[in-house]
Amino acid sequence: MSAPRVLVVAPLYHPDRGGLGRQAVLLAERLAELGVHQEVATRSMRGLPDYPFSPRVKIHRIPAGRPHVHNYETPNLENLLTSVAFSFGVVLLLLRHARRFDVIHFHGASLPLLIVLPFAKLLRIPLLALVAATHQGVEAGDMRKHPLVGFFLAWAFARVDGYIAITAEVERLLAAEGVPGERIARVPFFVDVETFKPLPPKERAQVRSELGLGDRTVVVHSGRLVPRKGGDVLIRAFARASAKARMSTSPPLRGTRRPLWTTTVRSPRPSSERTWARSLGGSGLKVSTSTKKGTRAILSPGTPSAARRRSTSAVIAM
Repeated sequence: MSAPRVLVVAPLYHPDRGGLGRQAVLLAERLAELGVHQEVATRSMRGLPDYPFSPRVKIHRIPAGRPHVHNYETPNLENLLTSVAFSFGVVLLLLRHARRFDVIHFHGASLPLLIVLPFAKLLRIPLLALVAATHQGVEAGDMRKHPLVGFFLAWAFARVDGYIAITAEVERLLAAEGVPGERIARVPFFVDVETFKPLPPKERAQVRSELGLGDRTVVVHSGRLVPRKGGDVLIRAFARASAKARMSTSPPLRGTRRPLWTTTVRSPRPSSERTWARSLGGSGLKVSTSTKKGTRAILSPGTPSAARRRSTSAVIAM
């Protein structure tokens, strides 16, 4: 049996645009290496860092207006129109090239999925969707909170052929809104264990020395600087715990003393990724404050796994 031909729909297909965009790129390129034919439909955007995308994956950049806007999570009319424009761009691509695809894989299960769904049914192309977040009221599994149209939206999302739930909570929410259990597969986001792995004690001590950490405890918060990641919660918590806590850029501005709080922004390029993995290996705790991933807030000891490999992190040294 030959490998399926896949149309990947990822509005944010870039490793610098958060965990979902990064996962989409890494997964598509890895599957392409394994012989799976994939083409990607993504929103046309400007101002993103250069990235050496794999030539094995054809990318269709769909104009949807406002190409300089990279994040349209905030619910407002402009973002709604951007999402609708992108969705119908995907529909046109699908209608023109339907014979090239055996399955459609959505990264995110929100408005674009609903708009494409009837056309995919008409063309008899199965739909698979990854649900990446909860408690936002915009993705499958989160619809019945809407008083007027929630039942209809939940019914429509339940018509999708299959879902990938990254956590047990996402799986439970999908089932509660009528998605049959056999259509849900729980698959956590993957980890590149060759790059992100615990350091040997000697190398860990060397990294901590290079970073000037001494014997202090280091807490790593991994996530984009957007409200739903809960970075502000962590900042307020540490501010309450220490009256000396303050936020600054990294490296510190000229003339300032070493800050208690340091925000570091790392490039997604593989070379700096390895450097970032070593830096993470020198930390002691990983904290997650996001309320939108279907997971509870986490404070875990040991070397952070950096499973999502997001590009922006707050590193707090005490």
